[in-house]
Amino acid sequence: NQYTVRGTAGSDQVQVPVQVVAGGGVLVLGTDKAKYKPGQDVLTRVLCLSTELKPVVTNVTMAVKNPEDLKIFQVIQETDAYGVAVVAIPIATETAQGGYTISASAPGAVDAEGVVTVEQYVLPKFEVTIDLPEDTVMVKGVQTLKVSGVINAIYTYGEPVPGSAMLEISGVPQVVRWFGWGGPEMMDMAVDAPAQEQETGRKLASIQMTLQDGKAEFEVDLSAEDLANLESIVLVANVSDPATGTRQSASSELGLSWEVDQLEMEVDPEFKMGLPIEAKIHITPAGSAALSGPYTVETQWFQGEHGYDAAGEAVSTPLTLAGGVVSQVVTIPAPDTEREACCVGRVDAELGWEERRNQ
Repeated sequence: NQYTVRGTAGSDQVQVPVQVVAGGGVLVLGTDKAKYKPGQDVLTRVLCLSTELKPVVTNVTMAVKNPEDLKIFQVIQETDAYGVAVVAIPIATETAQGGYTISASAPGAVDAEGVVTVEQYVLPKFEVTIDLPEDTVMVKGVQTLKVSGVINAIYTYGEPVPGSAMLEISGVPQVVRWFGWGGPEMMDMAVDAPAQEQETGRKLASIQMTLQDGKAEFEVDLSAEDLANLESIVLVANVSDPATGTRQSASSELGLSWEVDQLEMEVDPEFKMGLPIEAKIHITPAGSAALSGPYTVETQWFQGEHGYDAAGEAVSTPLTLAGGVVSQVVTIPAPDTEREACCVGRVDAELGWEERRNQ
């Protein structure tokens, strides 16, 4: 029988049709997902409860209709002591695509119904990246190098991936080139590295992480022993999407510099011989790392038109950078003759050297 229940909410009245089943119960129908590919099984669960919301052991009839409203499947399944019946409904590989209606019925209970979609679809893809604060770091004299960064995993439609990430860190050995004794062929050989490391790299660390909002931050300490004779560090992140089982990976390389990238000396090209001259040495470290350690900068002048006829004493200054500039003062004596003098300044540092000529 159909009854109409009237209720009041403020000044409004709501009419809701209710079906009353004497002595019956209710069926709750659910599936493991809403969309399926042809050939997959639809995992269906039915819960049968009495009017007191207690489990009911009974026979449940489940049926499936295709998009053309034709019944293509039917089975009778008994619920267990918890009032649950589980049925795997097969879908043919060659079948019509669209909405499939699944219904469940039991004696004296209200029927339950739901619709799932069957179609060929592509699982959502996602992109993995590794963000590092710099692409090259100075490691000369470093006892412990902190390698930090962020792993990002984002779906192509912009949502974060709620998965896990495995970070693998390995070192690439330095390579020297030399001519073999048997001929002029150029050969490559990793410096002090076993044959296996030359091919696969030196394994340094592995970290298992959980993504939070599609991100995972990491920080790893590498010792001077770990960094010995390495040219770079390679980081590989493997991310797994638990919803689809899809795996994506990304890699990033962190260069290791054992020398100063660039030394430049700034000297006024016009100066009076015999008076002090200020030489400003601009030092650009590799990457964004600051230079550290017991280093010195040495400045020396040479005099002569075609060669080094005379040389002045070297001026050494401890390496204390102020904005990447070291200032030194040298004095070039007045020439003994009236000929034009030539000054060549050479800048040497423990981390590297560069020559510049100033007239």
